[in-house]
Amino acid sequence: RYEGDYWSHPNDTCIHYRCVRGAVTETQITCSSRPDCDEADKKWDKYRCCYSCPDRLRQCKVKRKMISIGEGQCSATVEVKACEGYCNSSAIFDPKTNGMKQTCECCQEEKTVAKQISLKCSFEGSQTYTYISAKSCKCKICEGENA
Repeated sequence: RYEGDYWSHPNDTCIHYRCVRGAVTETQITCSSRPDCDEADKKWDKYRCCYSCPDRLRQCKVKRKMISIGEGQCSATVEVKACEGYCNSSAIFDPKTNGMKQTCECCQEEKTVAKQISLKCSFEGSQTYTYISAKSCKCKICEGENA
């Protein structure tokens, strides 16, 4: 090896070596945590030693979003509160039915409020527009076509 060379242990990516002033130094990386998530979901560090799990456990809650609203020749950009995040979903064998039992929850509005804005129109006027904004969100059993 040459001065400044850096390499990993062949069987443990958390152990690294460096050649410094004619001697080999060993560094052991310690991970702050090893969260529980599927192998396919793990986000590894550059050494492939420590990992984090994606923000999948980010719970259903109110988020602010900017949207464009248009009606005829009138429009505006407005901040609305929407429901976003993950809820529980699963599929498991059910011996009673001898088949799979699915549970699917979606992040949906719990309480809403109607708000009004003024749309600016291209013909020098304005128009009042009413939209719905989420006040609170909740994981609910998915229903309908979009489930």
